[in-house]
Amino acid sequence: MLNEAADAEVSAAGCDRHHAGRLPARPNRSILRSATRPLEIIELFAALRRPLSVSEIACALEIPQSSSSVLLQAMSGAGFIARDRKTRKYLPSVRSVLLSNWVHDTFLQGSGLLQALDALSIEANANVRLGVRNGVHVQYVHVSWPSAEPRTNRLSPGMKLPIGSDALGRMLLLAENENDVRGILRHGNAVGDAAHAVNVEDLVNELRMHRVDRFAVCRDLSAQDDLVIAIQLPARFGAPAAIGIGVAVSGHADGRSRFAALLRDFAAEAWGA
Repeated sequence: MLNEAADAEVSAAGCDRHHAGRLPARPNRSILRSATRPLEIIELFAALRRPLSVSEIACALEIPQSSSSVLLQAMSGAGFIARDRKTRKYLPSVRSVLLSNWVHDTFLQGSGLLQALDALSIEANANVRLGVRNGVHVQYVHVSWPSAEPRTNRLSPGMKLPIGSDALGRMLLLAENENDVRGILRHGNAVGDAAHAVNVEDLVNELRMHRVDRFAVCRDLSAQDDLVIAIQLPARFGAPAAIGIGVAVSGHADGRSRFAALLRDFAAEAWGA
């Protein structure tokens, strides 16, 4: 009907239909639902402010439980929500929390999380990355750069790295018991790139040292000449998180303690650790 009405208007105006074009077709309702469902789930968490089960979400959104389960698994796999293995309930992850945090910081000038991350990057004169565990990977959910032109071509939110080969990943493994760590690492070796396979027992021993030191240092997989210094953060947004600073190897020897101190100050002041 809309396009027929448009045809009549074009004819009345003496316009050439070929040049005028047609009104865009109405969007497919199923496509709209698929696009908006994840946002509705995030809004549901915001409204209820508590972890939710698959059945609770399905009931609230009036969708089949099977559809709800598939959607939640996809959102969890992308790192936007986290699943508590004990309660089997979901809640937003730090990645979804950060999606529009920059808007909050823009309108309410003050001590927002993104501003604190940017300030840390400037003080360290290095990139700062925030990460969470996603299966056998660490997934970066935010990256701050000290300059106005970030090198996002090699380091960006959403990227995943083998959990045992990354400093943030190693600190995230400290949230697990050693038997679970062994299982995670073995699974990572089985499904991942052979170039990033790790010796499970050697890494478990290194994790014990990281626990004592309260930080980890690893080669930066996104930049061959850099190292990453990372610490663990408490689980404020559904799952444990880790934060790290990427520094040049040449500037690492004398700065390890300073960078670790900067990270701990951030954890205490901005993260509430």
